[in-house]
Amino acid sequence: EGSVYEKMAWRIIDLKGCTFFYEEQKSKGDMLIEMYKRNNADLVLSCIFKFCDPEEFDYPVYKKELEQAGVPLMYMEIDQVMDSVEQLRTRLQSAVEIYGR
Repeated sequence: EGSVYEKMAWRIIDLKGCTFFYEEQKSKGDMLIEMYKRNNADLVLSCIFKFCDPEEFDYPVYKKELEQAGVPLMYMEIDQVMDSVEQLRTRLQSAVEIYGR
């Protein structure tokens, strides 16, 4: 119901767990824990853009929640302009060896 603009506004208001929108009850941690369990994952990989303040502010909140739930979490900082991905590849390979099945 409503105009195109009203529909777009409700779509944005309805977003949960998005770092870039205000959400009084930060639900990203709960969402990640639920997805981890539902998908029988080995770990949660958190890729955060370097110098992205909203993502960097949210990370400690859901990191604590995942740690309390016993969910393994790997933090990877990504630069928007990367000359080489070899360091990321090495970290991912290490994670697979540690947490993989």
